[in-house]
Amino acid sequence: MTATRTFFLIDRQGVIRKKWVIENPDTTVVYSDTLLRDIREIVAKP
Repeated sequence: MTATRTFFLIDRQGVIRKKWVIENPDTTVVYSDTLLRDIREIVAKP
């Protein structure tokens, strides 16, 4: 079994709103512009 790098966006109520899984174990850089774009879209929703 191999661990995968995963990021979660959790709102103030503790609800997971988004999950990003980095499938490639050789990836050492996570591009924040991708995460920020998704976060902005989720936050903008009513």
